Amino acid sequence: IPLWYQKASRTNDGFVLWDYHVICIQSRRNKGDVLDLVWDLDSSLPFPCPFLQYIADAIQPLAFGDSIYGR
Repeated sequence: IPLWYQKASRTNDGFVLWDYHVICIQSRRNKGDVLDLVWDLDSSLPFPCPFLQYIADAIQPLAFGDSIYGR
């Protein structure tokens, strides 16, 4: 699993290629407002992190395209 902004990384961009990774996604509703959060103990992003920020920064879904590391 390729992820960025990981504390275990040895690179400036925080890249790590994990064999597996566990996160918690929390979805909260409040008077019509939606607040989706990601709880990732290994991330250097805010804790918890807004879901859309986590997708954009840590997962980077378009980073590998059709490579063997693509999702």
